[in-house]
Parts: sequence; C-alpha cells; structure tokens
Amino acid sequence: MGSKSKSKGYRTEYNLVKRFQAAGLDAKRQVLSGALPDHPHDIKINNPDFIVEVKARKNGAGFKTLKRWMGAADALIMHEDFEESIVAISLPKFIDLLLNNSNYQKPYELQRKEKQKEYEQSKRTWAAGKRKEIYQKKREALKKAKQKLQQKKI
Repeated sequence: MGSKSKSKGYRTEYNLVKRFQAAGLDAKRQVLSGALPDHPHDIKINNPDFIVEVKARKNGAGFKTLKRWMGAADALIMHEDFEESIVAISLPKFIDLLLNNSNYQKPYELQRKEKQKEYEQSKRTWAAGKRKEIYQKKREALKKAKQKLQQKKI
C-alpha cells in the first residue's frame, strides 16, 4: 500500500473517530489496524461494543452500485446463500442506532465533564446565596447603626 493510500485511510479513520466522539460515543482508532492480528479492523467503539472496518475510495469505485441499490431506503441488506447477511446504512443512522442502543452509556469523560459542570453551577449558586446573605447582614448592621446615630442625635 502506498503512503498516499495509508495517509488517506488514516485521515478517513481519524475523521470518523472524531465524528463518533462528537456524537458522544467512546470511539478509538485501532493502533496499527490491519497490521496486527489482535487489531484486524480500523475503529473500536465501546459502549455498545462495535468493531468498524473503513474503506475509502477517491471516486466511490465499488460503492456506486451499493448506493444505487439502496436508493432512498434507510438500509440495504445484502444476502448471499449460505452466508450471513450484511447491512449498509448511512453514518448518521448508524450513530443514531448506537446512541439509542439499550446498552449505551455516556463515556466516562463525558459523564465527568457533566458532573463537573453541575458541581461548578452548584458552587456558583451557593456562593451567590452566601454573598446575598452577607450583604443583607451588612445592610441590617448599617441600618441599625444609622438608627443608633439618629437616636443619639435626638
């Protein structure tokens, strides 16, 4: 495989991983994908567990017939006698299926960020309440001091 093909494959895999992550999925590009027996495919999605193989073509060679067969359908199921059927769907539909899977849980980092945001918000709310309480006590003390001064003048 030429270096242009390698870099194109890497770039495509990297962009897909970023797209999965932006949607809230825990996805990682497989290290040395295809080169190691333990990592024969390109992308690993955790939660729900999914292994993804990516193919990129400059002009869609090999994909045109699939696109024509699929037409406006949501999915294309290809069946070969005595073999397991395979399914082709659009990437947005695939992401939606993963996110709505009953086994889906937000990635730890996303959960942590949300908890941190909640904590920061509660700190701000608590601090605002404390400031209000302090200012109110100061106003009351000032009011009492003014009343005492007025009483001494009388």
